[in-house]
Amino acid sequence: MKRMRVVTSLITALSVMIVTAALASTPTTEATWADRETGTGLIGAVSLASPLSTVQCEYLPALGLNPTVRVYWKLPDSMVGVGAVQYGYVSDGLLLPVTGALLGSVTTTGTQATGYTTVYGGGLLGGLLGGNIVVGVRTAIVTAGATTWYSPWLTATASAGIAGAGAKCVASDRPT
Repeated sequence: MKRMRVVTSLITALSVMIVTAALASTPTTEATWADRETGTGLIGAVSLASPLSTVQCEYLPALGLNPTVRVYWKLPDSMVGVGAVQYGYVSDGLLLPVTGALLGSVTTTGTQATGYTTVYGGGLLGGLLGGNIVVGVRTAIVTAGATTWYSPWLTATASAGIAGAGAKCVASDRPT
Protein backbone atom coordinates (compact mmCIF):
# COMPACT_ATOMS: atom_id res chain seq x y z
CA MET A 1 0.00 0.00 0.00
CA LYS A 2 2.80 2.32 0.83
CA ARG A 3 4.26 1.81 -2.59
CA MET A 4 0.90 2.70 -4.24
CA ARG A 5 0.77 6.00 -2.36
CA VAL A 6 4.27 6.89 -3.43
CA VAL A 7 3.46 6.18 -7.10
CA THR A 8 0.24 8.22 -6.91
CA SER A 9 2.10 11.12 -5.29
CA LEU A 10 4.78 11.02 -7.98
CA ILE A 11 2.20 10.99 -10.80
CA THR A 12 0.35 13.92 -9.23
CA ALA A 13 3.56 15.92 -8.75
CA LEU A 14 4.66 15.19 -12.31
CA SER A 15 1.25 16.30 -13.68
CA VAL A 16 1.41 19.59 -11.76
CA MET A 17 4.95 20.25 -13.06
CA ILE A 18 3.93 19.59 -16.70
CA VAL A 19 0.90 21.92 -16.50
CA THR A 20 2.96 24.65 -14.78
CA ALA A 21 5.72 24.40 -17.39
CA ALA A 22 3.20 24.58 -20.25
CA LEU A 23 1.56 27.70 -18.87
CA ALA A 24 4.86 29.40 -18.10
CA SER A 25 6.21 28.90 -21.61
CA THR A 26 3.21 30.44 -23.45
CA PRO A 27 4.44 33.63 -25.13
CA THR A 28 2.33 36.81 -24.91
CA THR A 29 1.14 38.40 -28.14
CA GLU A 30 0.12 41.91 -29.01
CA ALA A 31 -2.30 42.37 -31.91
CA THR A 32 -2.24 45.54 -34.00
CA TRP A 33 -3.77 46.76 -37.22
CA ALA A 34 -1.17 47.19 -39.92
CA ASP A 35 -3.51 48.47 -42.68
CA ARG A 36 -3.65 52.26 -42.99
CA GLU A 37 -6.92 52.36 -45.00
CA THR A 38 -9.93 53.98 -43.38
CA GLY A 39 -13.58 54.10 -44.26
CA THR A 40 -16.49 56.38 -43.52
CA GLY A 41 -20.21 55.92 -43.66
CA LEU A 42 -23.45 57.71 -43.03
CA ILE A 43 -26.49 56.38 -41.27
CA GLY A 44 -29.75 58.25 -41.57
CA ALA A 45 -33.42 57.88 -40.84
CA VAL A 46 -36.47 59.06 -42.70
CA SER A 47 -39.77 60.14 -41.26
CA LEU A 48 -42.55 60.59 -43.78
CA ALA A 49 -45.36 63.02 -43.06
CA SER A 50 -48.90 61.81 -43.67
CA PRO A 51 -50.89 63.21 -46.60
CA LEU A 52 -52.79 66.38 -45.67
CA SER A 53 -56.56 66.77 -45.84
CA THR A 54 -57.41 69.77 -48.05
CA VAL A 55 -61.22 69.77 -47.84
CA GLN A 56 -63.52 67.90 -45.49
CA CYS A 57 -64.20 64.37 -46.73
CA GLU A 58 -67.65 63.40 -48.00
CA TYR A 59 -69.79 60.34 -47.41
CA LEU A 60 -72.44 59.69 -50.05
CA PRO A 61 -74.39 56.75 -48.62
CA ALA A 62 -76.80 56.36 -51.60
CA LEU A 63 -79.42 54.80 -49.32
CA GLY A 64 -76.84 52.19 -48.32
CA LEU A 65 -76.90 50.49 -51.74
CA ASN A 66 -73.65 51.77 -53.27
CA PRO A 67 -72.02 54.17 -50.81
CA THR A 68 -68.88 56.16 -51.59
CA VAL A 69 -66.40 58.09 -49.47
CA ARG A 70 -64.44 60.94 -51.03
CA VAL A 71 -61.17 62.01 -49.44
CA TYR A 72 -59.53 65.26 -50.57
CA TRP A 73 -55.81 65.44 -49.92
CA LYS A 74 -52.34 66.54 -51.03
CA LEU A 75 -48.78 65.71 -50.09
CA PRO A 76 -46.90 68.03 -47.73
CA ASP A 77 -44.73 70.52 -49.64
CA SER A 78 -41.62 68.88 -48.18
CA MET A 79 -42.47 65.55 -49.83
CA VAL A 80 -40.70 64.94 -53.12
CA GLY A 81 -40.05 61.69 -54.89
CA VAL A 82 -42.85 59.69 -53.32
CA GLY A 83 -42.66 56.17 -54.69
CA ALA A 84 -46.25 55.08 -54.21
CA VAL A 85 -49.57 55.84 -52.61
CA GLN A 86 -51.29 53.13 -50.62
CA TYR A 87 -55.00 52.96 -49.82
CA GLY A 88 -56.54 51.25 -46.83
CA TYR A 89 -59.74 50.39 -44.99
CA VAL A 90 -60.59 49.17 -41.52
CA SER A 91 -61.42 45.51 -41.09
CA ASP A 92 -61.78 43.91 -37.66
CA GLY A 93 -60.39 47.06 -36.04
CA LEU A 94 -57.19 47.18 -38.14
CA LEU A 95 -56.41 49.64 -40.93
CA LEU A 96 -55.32 47.31 -43.75
CA PRO A 97 -53.88 48.16 -47.17
CA VAL A 98 -56.32 47.65 -50.06
CA THR A 99 -55.01 44.95 -52.40
CA GLY A 100 -56.10 42.75 -55.27
CA ALA A 101 -59.70 42.87 -56.45
CA LEU A 102 -60.66 45.54 -53.91
CA LEU A 103 -58.22 48.01 -55.49
CA GLY A 104 -60.71 48.46 -58.34
CA SER A 105 -63.04 50.03 -55.77
CA VAL A 106 -60.59 52.94 -55.24
CA THR A 107 -59.87 55.71 -57.76
CA THR A 108 -57.71 58.81 -57.41
CA THR A 109 -57.68 61.87 -59.65
CA GLY A 110 -55.84 65.19 -59.50
CA THR A 111 -52.30 66.51 -59.21
CA GLN A 112 -50.12 67.78 -56.40
CA ALA A 113 -50.77 71.35 -57.57
CA THR A 114 -54.57 71.02 -57.49
CA GLY A 115 -54.86 68.33 -54.82
CA TYR A 116 -56.04 64.74 -55.10
CA THR A 117 -59.51 63.24 -54.74
CA THR A 118 -59.68 59.58 -53.77
CA VAL A 119 -63.04 57.85 -54.05
CA TYR A 120 -63.66 54.60 -52.16
CA GLY A 121 -66.52 52.79 -53.87
CA GLY A 122 -69.27 50.43 -52.85
CA GLY A 123 -67.22 47.28 -53.44
CA LEU A 124 -65.22 48.19 -50.37
CA LEU A 125 -67.98 49.76 -48.32
CA GLY A 126 -71.61 49.18 -47.97
CA GLY A 127 -74.60 48.05 -46.12
CA LEU A 128 -78.13 49.18 -45.50
CA LEU A 129 -77.57 49.00 -41.75
CA GLY A 130 -75.33 52.07 -41.56
CA GLY A 131 -72.47 52.35 -39.07
CA ASN A 132 -68.90 53.59 -39.38
CA ILE A 133 -66.58 53.18 -42.34
CA VAL A 134 -62.90 54.10 -41.97
CA VAL A 135 -60.68 54.43 -45.04
CA GLY A 136 -57.16 55.81 -45.42
CA VAL A 137 -54.39 56.93 -47.72
CA ARG A 138 -50.63 56.99 -47.06
CA THR A 139 -47.40 57.34 -49.01
CA ALA A 140 -44.56 54.87 -49.38
CA ILE A 141 -40.93 55.18 -50.45
CA VAL A 142 -38.79 52.17 -51.36
CA THR A 143 -35.10 52.68 -50.55
CA ALA A 144 -32.12 51.44 -52.55
CA GLY A 145 -31.85 48.53 -50.12
CA ALA A 146 -35.44 47.48 -50.94
CA THR A 147 -36.77 48.64 -47.57
CA THR A 148 -40.17 50.34 -47.69
CA TRP A 149 -40.90 53.37 -45.51
CA TYR A 150 -44.55 54.34 -44.92
CA SER A 151 -46.09 57.59 -43.79
CA PRO A 152 -48.84 57.62 -41.18
CA TRP A 153 -52.36 57.21 -42.57
CA LEU A 154 -54.65 60.11 -43.44
CA THR A 155 -57.97 58.59 -42.41
CA ALA A 156 -61.57 59.42 -43.15
CA THR A 157 -64.25 58.14 -40.78
CA ALA A 158 -67.66 58.11 -42.43
CA SER A 159 -70.83 57.31 -40.54
CA ALA A 160 -74.53 57.14 -41.25
CA GLY A 161 -77.68 55.67 -39.83
CA ILE A 162 -79.93 53.08 -41.44
CA ALA A 163 -80.22 53.56 -45.22
CA GLY A 164 -77.70 56.42 -45.09
CA ALA A 165 -79.61 58.79 -42.79
CA GLY A 166 -77.52 61.54 -41.15
CA ALA A 167 -74.34 60.89 -43.14
CA LYS A 168 -71.14 62.63 -42.04
CA CYS A 169 -67.40 62.28 -42.62
CA VAL A 170 -64.37 63.42 -40.61
CA ALA A 171 -60.76 63.32 -41.88
CA SER A 172 -57.75 63.01 -39.58
CA ASP A 173 -54.01 62.75 -40.10
CA ARG A 174 -53.63 61.11 -36.70
CA PRO A 175 -53.24 57.34 -36.76
CA THR A 176 -56.39 55.40 -35.89
